[in-house]
Amino acid sequence: MMNHQHSSRGFGFGIGRILTIFALTVSSAMAAQPAQQANPTAPASPDTLKVQTSDADEAGTLPERIDVQSMKRRYWTVGNEDLMDVVQNRRYTKKGRWEAALKYGFWSDDAFQDQKSIGLSLGYHINEFLSLHAFYSSISHSNNQAYTAAGDATVAAGGSRVNPIVNPGKSVMGAEARGSLVYGKLSLLGSKIIYYDFNTAIGLSQHQAQIGSSIGYFFGLGQQFFLNKTWFVGVDWRLLWHSDKFPTTPETSRSLTTSWIQIGLGVFFP
Repeated sequence: MMNHQHSSRGFGFGIGRILTIFALTVSSAMAAQPAQQANPTAPASPDTLKVQTSDADEAGTLPERIDVQSMKRRYWTVGNEDLMDVVQNRRYTKKGRWEAALKYGFWSDDAFQDQKSIGLSLGYHINEFLSLHAFYSSISHSNNQAYTAAGDATVAAGGSRVNPIVNPGKSVMGAEARGSLVYGKLSLLGSKIIYYDFNTAIGLSQHQAQIGSSIGYFFGLGQQFFLNKTWFVGVDWRLLWHSDKFPTTPETSRSLTTSWIQIGLGVFFP
């Protein structure tokens, strides 16, 4: 009789343990289900079975998730177009406008002469990048120290004075096409912004010397600094190839390469 009671009590205790283990297993599975749904492909681990909570979760104040890829796309498209609008914005425009300039220059094609130029130029800007110009300059000249030294050397050698043979220029005129390659601005001592325009030029020239005349061609670089919408200061350099008559007996021709630097004050017409 006692053995039957002990066996019944043992069987009941075993059933109770099984039910307890089953209840604990179901409870654990239900607690792990939200974490597995949030990331169904992630392997199960002790960390994933724990529900992550914080004060912000309970208060419902979680910050909005940021889409980093979307931010990158907007930066490289819309943002870049905005930057291009700023770069292309011009404070001083030239399209459809005439300009005139008074220029003073230094003409150099003879080692024995100091030559200066003064003249005018007139141009029309087809657009912001291309313009056509005509110019005329008068050339003045004087003998330099090299000319005097060469004559003195012949006297010192015991002979009569012999001066170098020269044929200084009298004037130059021509036409050119300019291409404005760079437009920008500079900071002057951090207190003033200066707007400038850098250009290249090619053209044809007609040279008048004391003896004879000739046709030449040239290449050049230039820069305009805008004082305001009407006035500007210009700096130009031209390299000219031409020829002239060399006053010898018999008369001969010589080829010349002239470096011409000019500074000028110009005005834009409305």
